[in-house]
Amino acid sequence: MKARPAIAITSSRSLLSPGYFAIAIPVWLGGGRPLRISPRSAPDPDSIDALIVAGGADVAPDLYGYQTVPRKRYNRVRDLNEIWWVEHARERGVPILGICRGAQLMNVAAGGTLHQAVRTAYRNARYPHHPIAHLAFRKRIFVDANSVFGRLVGRPELMVNSLHRQAIDRIGRGLKVTAREQNGVVQTIEDVRHGFCIGVQFHPELLIYRAVFRRLFRALIASALRLHSRRSRSTISVEATMKVSRNDPCPCGSGKKYKHCCYARDMEQRAQTAEAEAAKAAEEAAQAGSEADEAESDADGAGAADDARRRDHQKDRSRFQGDNRGKSSSFRPRATRGAQRGS
Repeated sequence: MKARPAIAITSSRSLLSPGYFAIAIPVWLGGGRPLRISPRSAPDPDSIDALIVAGGADVAPDLYGYQTVPRKRYNRVRDLNEIWWVEHARERGVPILGICRGAQLMNVAAGGTLHQAVRTAYRNARYPHHPIAHLAFRKRIFVDANSVFGRLVGRPELMVNSLHRQAIDRIGRGLKVTAREQNGVVQTIEDVRHGFCIGVQFHPELLIYRAVFRRLFRALIASALRLHSRRSRSTISVEATMKVSRNDPCPCGSGKKYKHCCYARDMEQRAQTAEAEAAKAAEEAAQAGSEADEAESDADGAGAADDARRRDHQKDRSRFQGDNRGKSSSFRPRATRGAQRGS
């Protein structure tokens, strides 16, 4: 039995966090072991195999050079804590998935900025406010087919939910936009040099009844499992050098600082390895999703065939009853015939 990779999920300080449990379910179903990160507690940073940055309150504007809105509450402690986790994961090649606010935080951590009110920043961006309307509302996004996310979902357009009031503005260092709405609102970002490092503005954990969104979690966990396996068998390798600070002595034993010796070579090798792994993860997840789609299609086809057979049977029965209406049947149970002879 394969060990489940450790998937760290950020959350607020609240012990009962619906957002955390909503993400933990598809992580567990996809083969991962969810671990909770909050300002209150966290696992060993070097023990996690993937990081999911979850949704929540708006990111504090002063973290990207804007003024805070009066009388609005922010959770700056959580923001700073999760920025540290994002930077830690990117430095060590740990797969990352940012969801809604998590994608925005990934962008801020990379030096990007946010639109504090999406409905004033874009035309035709007036989304519902009521929680029930939020959950039911769907909008179309257009996906870059040449991106990791595009290869993963395998389609140029997607219908997604919309629970956000802010949006990504200036893109951070090393990130690129891979999906937008028709009105221009950024919906997905990724770091192609990192491997699996994707931020989505929508909430895939609320859409796991569709195979394409389950595929996103499967791909993350597949990347995490490969990292977990490499850690288990590696000694001095690229993964080992990820744990070395640039100012530490180089692991090669030259006596020079790591940043003046093997750092550039190792980072280039890590980027090449991560890009190859991301492509492989996207291909595997796309294949798994296609198989799931085919299975669901077969099940739907079988159900439709059963419904057709039931309808035909009902028609035949109705026709038979119509042909024999008003006629006496020659069939009688044995007891009835015996009773007739006795009479």
